[in-house]
Amino acid sequence: MNNVTKMELYKVLSKPQVYIIFVVGLIIQSIMAGQMRTTMFNGYHKSVYENYMNEMEGEYSIEKKEYINSEYQKFQAIIDDKQKNEIAFNNGKIDGKDYHSIINEEKKAQYRIATVKYIVEKTEYYDSLDKSAQYFYDIEISDYIENLRFNVIPIIVILLIVVPMYTDDIYAGTLAMIKSSKNGRMILLKSRLNISLLISLLICILFAFVEFVTKYIIFDLGNLNAGVESLMIERTMHLPYIISDLSIWQFIVLLYLFYLIISVMISIIGLLVSKISRGNIEAFSIMSVIIVGVSYILNIL
Repeated sequence: MNNVTKMELYKVLSKPQVYIIFVVGLIIQSIMAGQMRTTMFNGYHKSVYENYMNEMEGEYSIEKKEYINSEYQKFQAIIDDKQKNEIAFNNGKIDGKDYHSIINEEKKAQYRIATVKYIVEKTEYYDSLDKSAQYFYDIEISDYIENLRFNVIPIIVILLIVVPMYTDDIYAGTLAMIKSSKNGRMILLKSRLNISLLISLLICILFAFVEFVTKYIIFDLGNLNAGVESLMIERTMHLPYIISDLSIWQFIVLLYLFYLIISVMISIIGLLVSKISRGNIEAFSIMSVIIVGVSYILNIL
């Protein structure tokens, strides 16, 4: 690290607002990571799903498929017989004790059937795969991955730290002096690009780590060693065949690496934009448009 880079890094790290921005960003990241954003279907019950997943835990098999189909058919038959049983009770063909037992079974069937239907759909999906999938409680890990999108929080933190590296020259009145030296400009640009790259990498990695740890502590992420094909997200995310062979934890790391590359590119663009801007407002306005555009493109892919 040359003297210019050391001096520029010192200028960045000596600002109290850098640490305030960093801490506030981490707090927001932790709060957002603690939220479950997927809304499950009407009639879903976590306890029912957990019980069946514990019972069926492990690799898909024909026996498990037949079992869950029989459970669904049983509950559907109980619900279909509701009116018939009510008529039989009113006609005195079923006594009060038996009818009370039937009503309890109907309530259990109504409570479970939507969740069991979802497991049947999952089983049919597993049956269509040309590789082995595993049953386990996967709702919260699926929520994590499905909502693991381009994260603007670390990007905002990075830009709030990186952009002033050039715009501060305008407010300090040193811009004219920097422009007067061609070699000095190039050395300064290289130094600031290196610092921008370093800051981007550190912040993105740390924020990703905080997000994962928060999720891991608060939620049940299930079997991270299972193949990503075990999650029904593959139906909506249309994963390439090679990626679908990864384990869940490998897929999460791959996603983070992809967004890390995007974030670093945006931070470098932010530094270059600040270099040609006439102040913070102009630089942040341009970068806001770029961030919105990138977010939109990534979210529709």
